[in-house]
Amino acid sequence: GTLESRGPLVAKSTEKSRALRQVGRRKRQGVGWTGEEALVRTPRAPPECDKPKPPPKVIQAFEKSGGDVKAVTPLVSRLRQDALRNAEDAGGQLWRVLE
Repeated sequence: GTLESRGPLVAKSTEKSRALRQVGRRKRQGVGWTGEEALVRTPRAPPECDKPKPPPKVIQAFEKSGGDVKAVTPLVSRLRQDALRNAEDAGGQLWRVLE
């Protein structure tokens, strides 16, 4: 057969890539280890990368007035609500509200 009848040549791996793969396997498995280099483990991500993020802490504030103790909206929530309200008011002044 001629080359045309066989189809295109496809290189699965080169001699260099096969040699590198073999060296990597030998390093990980310790085959033919002479003691010059330490054995190399396959790299892994640190365990803290897989942990889910903790939920945000809600800090409840309390206020004492006279003999009563009552819960107060936390300052962060109040600031966020104020910022939203101010943004809505500013937007309402710039654009007409269609009803």
